[in-house]
Amino acid sequence: MSFPTIPATNSGFDTANLTSRTVNLPAGIAPNDLLLVFFANDDASVTSSVSGGGWTTGFSDITTASAGRLSCFHRIATGSEGSSITVLTTDVEAGAWTCYRVAGSDIDTAPAFSVNVSGTTTNPNPPNFDPVGWGTEDTLWFAVTAADAGATATVYPSGYTLNQLTAGWVNAAGFAISSAARQLAASSDNPGTFTITALEQTATFTMAIRPANLIASSVYQLRARKTNIVYV
Repeated sequence: MSFPTIPATNSGFDTANLTSRTVNLPAGIAPNDLLLVFFANDDASVTSSVSGGGWTTGFSDITTASAGRLSCFHRIATGSEGSSITVLTTDVEAGAWTCYRVAGSDIDTAPAFSVNVSGTTTNPNPPNFDPVGWGTEDTLWFAVTAADAGATATVYPSGYTLNQLTAGWVNAAGFAISSAARQLAASSDNPGTFTITALEQTATFTMAIRPANLIASSVYQLRARKTNIVYV
């Protein structure tokens, strides 16, 4: 096995209350890439979705005081996704997002999510997480937090140095999201804390991406080659 990698990212945020916004995906999407969109919006009663379907909502939970909601959409790419998606919210609210293109993940194992940890804090704390169903592997881990009023991250959990992204509208009507990744061969991980710019209501989780099964992939390639053999 080898660690999944992150060849490209993107991020953005609303500067007005909307029900529909264009989210630009990372560049260079190829078949079998894992696409991740972490999305946060103001008002916990408002839910979000990707227009047109084809995406799975792997996580959706709320902050303290029902200030907002944090979600994750994911899908395995076919290469025909285009350069953007439309994310809808069920009411006019501001959102923020970070997007990742992951290469080398196990396309038969969905991303695994911890429980939500909510709180009113300047130091959101992603929880210890031990994904069910796999042990010590070359796992790609994510720490993700969302905060009210556009409070973005200034410090990320220890070891989460890969692809640190933060985006948010600094406004009473705004919301923010911050995320980062690390490669660690471990059966579980307990990230440290974020530091965000203000004391705000937050929602936070830890996520794990399983590496591609190289043995299965090699068997598949051998079978494909065998099918193409021409006997003379």
